[in-house]
Amino acid sequence: MNRIQVGLLLLAVLVLVSPGLSSGAPVRPLTGVVFSISSAVPPPGTAYFWIGSYLGYFAEEGIRLKVQTAMGGTQVTQGMLARRIQLAGANQDSVLAEATTGARLPIKFVMNTLHTTIYQFAVKPDSKIARIEDLRGKTVGVNSFGSGSHAYARAVLQKAGINPDTEVRFLAVQQDAIAAEALNRGDVDALALWDLTYATMQKVLGRELRFLDQPGFLKDIRIGVMITTSEDFLRTRRDLVVGYGRAVAKSMLFMAVNPEAAVRIHWKIFPESKPTGVSEREALLDNLAQLEARIPKFLKAGYTQPLWGYFDLRVAQAYIDFYGYKGVDASLFYDPSLLKEINAFDDNTIIKQARQFKH
Repeated sequence: MNRIQVGLLLLAVLVLVSPGLSSGAPVRPLTGVVFSISSAVPPPGTAYFWIGSYLGYFAEEGIRLKVQTAMGGTQVTQGMLARRIQLAGANQDSVLAEATTGARLPIKFVMNTLHTTIYQFAVKPDSKIARIEDLRGKTVGVNSFGSGSHAYARAVLQKAGINPDTEVRFLAVQQDAIAAEALNRGDVDALALWDLTYATMQKVLGRELRFLDQPGFLKDIRIGVMITTSEDFLRTRRDLVVGYGRAVAKSMLFMAVNPEAAVRIHWKIFPESKPTGVSEREALLDNLAQLEARIPKFLKAGYTQPLWGYFDLRVAQAYIDFYGYKGVDASLFYDPSLLKEINAFDDNTIIKQARQFKH
């Protein structure tokens, strides 16, 4: 069974992530927290959301983590509103789109795990499409309608003077192997997907994709995947929200220092996600490709302030305005007040641990 098939089997599976190593900090009584990610299979490129369980970071914060997969941000939001999920790593688009209709969902975004967009247009190497303006009259593949990739494509095309409603056709192609097949067959002329799925697709296709240059105005869009929670959980268990964010920040640093260890810990937590039918080295290189695509997007040096997960309301409002969520006030949904507490740890301790880690 290949990795893509395994991913489909993991859909909506609830995984209990058991504590592994510990840094020696006092262990607090553990509270179960359900974290959801908008993906059919937990990808290694976002393993910083859960490898802290194996490293003891969550136990130090009094958290016993469970990971639940979901198909899209809307499903994540529904689970959160139903109190089945306490925290999530998801884009903000489904919540912000609802807000444009006057529906204010009780959701808060508290930590920005990426300081740049994960989305980009890609074409086959021999495509005649050289720039975004060449997409007029073409068919563009997106993950699904209403998804973050769809929102990205619409916003960028509109900024480029192309009407996304009348001058481009969109086709939902999901991700990974299915998206690769759609591009290979010519069902779509270009894709608007994200870094991790492109890393996987290039393995499936056996060749490199060609990426269209990002427009210059995207340099001001400095928000990516947010750690999300409900207003109720933030109000009643702020300590767990801060603790989860701190454990993720430590995990991001650990992953940047020792990506191979991060992949191997990810395999321990989700053994089904390890590529099969290839050598150990090939499986490792396959997964490291995702980390190579993702790590530069979350390094502390890339944020406008030297804090893991940094954002402010100005940056959040720029994201809202770029994506065309008219009339939405960032302060209703974004709360950067936890960031200093989240960053209350010693980077050098984590760096030393990552360098000395034996897998």
